[in-house]
Amino acid sequence: MALFMRKREPSIHTGRQFVTAQHLPVLERVLSLADYLRQMGKRSAFIVADILDEQDWTPFERQSASTGRAPYSPHAMMGILLYGIMKGHCSLRELERLARFDLGCIFVSQGITPDHASLGRFIIPLWMEASSLPKP
Repeated sequence: MALFMRKREPSIHTGRQFVTAQHLPVLERVLSLADYLRQMGKRSAFIVADILDEQDWTPFERQSASTGRAPYSPHAMMGILLYGIMKGHCSLRELERLARFDLGCIFVSQGITPDHASLGRFIIPLWMEASSLPKP
């Protein structure tokens, strides 16, 4: 039984396709993952999801190449990073494990399971840009 159905969705702003997923019921159309997390009192996943939903992802989507395999959604990748940091995980391999096994992270990341190298390729441009900013 799968928790998600992977699909490719085009960005509204750039037209580039990104790998996303659709939440599926957890227990044979009885209980969704969101309902399960609510029942278990796992609020942190909803906090991160709400923060992510409020952001404009256009600048991130424009940075991805327009050719080749569809990249993971920047929304979902950032979800793994934020959720992992909130939970005290900072190594790429820990984030990879979190994306595969932690139900809160699975909810936030929309079910994508990037490996540590994919997470690193997503983080490096962010780090490079942040390190070039003037220091206060």
